[in-house]
Amino acid sequence: MPDNRPISEKIIDNTQRQCSVKHCYNYRFRIDPYCRSHRNAKRYWGHPEARAIRRKDYSCEMEDVKEIIEQNPDHPGIRRGIDFFDRYLEDAANGSRLVPCPALIARLHDAGVRPVDILTEMAALWLLHDQQRGLIKSDLHLYHLMGSRLIRFIRYPGRTRGTQHFACGEYVRKNVGVLLVNISRTIEHKWRKYSMP
Repeated sequence: MPDNRPISEKIIDNTQRQCSVKHCYNYRFRIDPYCRSHRNAKRYWGHPEARAIRRKDYSCEMEDVKEIIEQNPDHPGIRRGIDFFDRYLEDAANGSRLVPCPALIARLHDAGVRPVDILTEMAALWLLHDQQRGLIKSDLHLYHLMGSRLIRFIRYPGRTRGTQHFACGEYVRKNVGVLLVNISRTIEHKWRKYSMP
């Protein structure tokens, strides 16, 4: 049965309930199922329990991805991935409205960031997600992280929005997601091979 009460009544009712995140005893914020803190995390990172992840948290994954890319520089998939990021940087530098967050990404082009380095970082994050170490909470968190790391590949002093993170991360996923999956699988296969007795 639909709840036809005014929104103000629904908000009052909702704010008397506990946040739906396990072990959080704060009250919900406005009409959200989460408290203000978890609601902000959901909006900014794509998951109520998500947080920023630092490069040092996936430094091992970065090394493994770098090795695979360096060993296979002429692989068609890797070439396409590098070409994609090269085009993304170029389009952003030209102010194209067909790519997400052109002003933010143009900074990378102007700073001379190499597309292969961006590909390495995106693949390392994907590998970290596949490892299920609990740092990346969901696919949405992964896309937000990818977008955030892309925007902040070089230091950005301002504040960004979760919608910007998601737009950039989703754009990367749509264009090179298959390549990132394949790189991750290749590395995991190598790990299994070396760990076998």
